[in-house]
Amino acid sequence: MRELTLEELELVAGGNESDIVVVGNPGDSGDWGGDFGDSGGSDGGSSDSSPSPPPAPPHTYDHADCAAKAISDNISSHADSHYMEYRGFIYRDPDGSIHASDVSSSGQQGVVSNQPGDVGVPANATIIGTVHDHPDQVLQDPNTGATEPVGNPQLASMPSYLDMKGMYDYVQAGGASASDYSIYIDFNGAVTEYKYSDQNWSNLADGNHGQATWAAKSADYDPCQ
Repeated sequence: MRELTLEELELVAGGNESDIVVVGNPGDSGDWGGDFGDSGGSDGGSSDSSPSPPPAPPHTYDHADCAAKAISDNISSHADSHYMEYRGFIYRDPDGSIHASDVSSSGQQGVVSNQPGDVGVPANATIIGTVHDHPDQVLQDPNTGATEPVGNPQLASMPSYLDMKGMYDYVQAGGASASDYSIYIDFNGAVTEYKYSDQNWSNLADGNHGQATWAAKSADYDPCQ
């Protein structure tokens, strides 16, 4: 293949040099560097290559209690939450904004083991609270879903010894600040806060593995109940 002379170009164009419109220059390899068709793809149709919209930013709450209530509502939306436990996390972003995580994808009996990263908490966030439910029913038959009410609702609405020990261990390990870390117990849709800083941790030495009847409820005003 060779380049046409000016005379040949005039002949092809049916006029003189001024009538010629140059639409591109061949590269060293002789390629034009692209297709002349529709930039959206071939005539046979193309898949939509537009980028997906970015995920919506997490909702910001004015107070940790409001985030706790949002997690409680999320837990209550699960049909089996009256006999299974779910857990979510309250966290603070580096910019100081407070958010509620999602909750565990499926309920567990007796203990919940999901971690912050499992429910969308960013790695650079600070955990300031956890929320989990205590079921008001006891599962009797997993095949039929038969349940019966818990024997002592008043005790069931309190944190367990293991709840409090887990809270203590988490702070002692440096996972949270003692000044602003709380656990929230959700029972029958009512959420109660237990702040780390409100507790007499000498009670933990008793090793009572039932309910922590000594746990002190937070006296803070709760604007979101």
